[in-house]
Amino acid sequence: MFRFAWPALVALLSLTHLASAAPVPVGKEDKIVSLPVLATSMVVVQLNGLEQTRNRLTKLIEAAAPKESNELVKAIDKQLTTLLDGRDLKAIDKDGRVLLALGDFSKLGELSEAPLVLVLPVSDYKAFREKFLTAEERKSFTKGKDGIDSFDVESGNTVHAVEKAGTVTFTMSKDTAEKYAGKFDPLTVKQLGTLADTFLASDLGIYLNLSRVNDEYGQQIQLGKQLFNQAIQQGGTGLDKHQLEIAKVVYNGMFQAVEDGKGLVIALSLPPTGVALRIDMQFAPDSVSAKLMGGEKPAKLARIDDLPKGLTTYSAWSLGKGLTSAFAKLSREFHPAEDDDKALDLIASYTDLVTKADVDSIAASGEAGASLSVTTLPEPEKAVTGLLKVMKSLTAGASVSNVMLKAKPKLTENDQKYGGFQFHLAKLEMDFEASVKGVEDENVREATIESMKRLTPEKQNVWFGTDGKVFLRVTGKDWDTAKKLIDGYTAKAGKVGELAAFAATRKQLPTDSSSIMIVDVAAMLATASDYLSGMAGQIPGFPAAMPKLKKATGVDPAFLGVSFTARGDTIRLDVFAPADAVKVVRKSIDESK
Repeated sequence: MFRFAWPALVALLSLTHLASAAPVPVGKEDKIVSLPVLATSMVVVQLNGLEQTRNRLTKLIEAAAPKESNELVKAIDKQLTTLLDGRDLKAIDKDGRVLLALGDFSKLGELSEAPLVLVLPVSDYKAFREKFLTAEERKSFTKGKDGIDSFDVESGNTVHAVEKAGTVTFTMSKDTAEKYAGKFDPLTVKQLGTLADTFLASDLGIYLNLSRVNDEYGQQIQLGKQLFNQAIQQGGTGLDKHQLEIAKVVYNGMFQAVEDGKGLVIALSLPPTGVALRIDMQFAPDSVSAKLMGGEKPAKLARIDDLPKGLTTYSAWSLGKGLTSAFAKLSREFHPAEDDDKALDLIASYTDLVTKADVDSIAASGEAGASLSVTTLPEPEKAVTGLLKVMKSLTAGASVSNVMLKAKPKLTENDQKYGGFQFHLAKLEMDFEASVKGVEDENVREATIESMKRLTPEKQNVWFGTDGKVFLRVTGKDWDTAKKLIDGYTAKAGKVGELAAFAATRKQLPTDSSSIMIVDVAAMLATASDYLSGMAGQIPGFPAAMPKLKKATGVDPAFLGVSFTARGDTIRLDVFAPADAVKVVRKSIDESK
């Protein structure tokens, strides 16, 4: 039997609305001034309407799995009927917004005292009670003189209900019920600031009041930051020197973002075409994070469409100097052997050249380490010269993209002249064993080496040069492979932007952004499967056998899209997965049997 305990009620409504809540029409949010939850709420979850829930879910299922859609819809209907146990959701206003709010994180272990509320839109409170509550709950219902009604649920707890202005607020905390029964300051759109549109227009929206988090837990956050840095300084993390540098950048950046944050919104939308996830974060004015984002100017990044078809991952970016430098520290493309100050200076000079604010790049990569990157900058010849100096300075023990070199790169200057480009060649030999020498567990070390080999060729050929307009780098197993990539870039046809599926995913991402990445689902799935199969049985707790999936053929392509946008004091992350990706995944599984 379905138990009307507080967690179950929340889970039920989340499941129902998450399936396919109707989005708010454009312009409707202009009328919303406030939401009927406390302005001091630390977390607020909103579910946007009930009217088209089943229809939207059906359309999404039909698009993703047309052959099985009827059976899937029947199964969902049956499951919902079981969960509802006779409760009628029609008693909730079909267009109303459902809200879940948490005052703070205290007392969450005791739901009878936790400052947690569920707010339902109800136009007829009496009719709602008759339809939604069970017979036993109606028998225990008590009308309160102070505006707080109550009833007992099967779990043995008491639920308090406050009916006010077309809503019913449920909570197990009597103190919280008293706050909602009285006059209180509601959460306003003004308080949400630039996050309001994202939060209110989503099917499922989660708002985290970071200002309140910092007020309540600022000391604990600072203590966590101090403890982390102490662990790094004492070498107690099990990471090597280079890994520690990256860890410091990542974790200190996360702590800084939380300290500077005003609010965070996670928004999910489920149109029939796919699943869209958006995360927005706003920083306090004049904070470190806001100043870092201040110089960012999102762009259309239309040149990503000019990359050649047939590869796996496509990306484009145009970042200001602050973010470019921050990402350069994370990616750490080149790192010299220990105590090689000369190489360190050359790497710093080259990195500075290609991280200026007026630089934009596009790149694509495919199987067997094949890749192409094109960077537009004022003086591409200097970038070519800078990279040549870096390659000459690297020795055994240096690292490229976090993998150590077995020997000094073999260089051939002016190796090829093709398509108006003059290319130098650097031959790299990777040392996977040395790259993981700091890993103590033998099984993990061997699994890591095997996985690295599947992602990175042991021997790489890198051609780099310029035509006087752009700085081009291409990687391939031989010159024929590299030449094919160059031809794909310079040709007028055969571009990835010509693919309808690519264009459809691109359309779901922001028109202007700081960076975008679009991935072929079939190729990504095959690569990930190959990578994970290398770990199978090697690491304790990891499955002993992993199915190795082939790249799906004979099916229309599908592309996963990701974008990052920094604008003013706000950052935004968008992820879109098309419904057609399900067809690709299923075809890959079928062909791998």
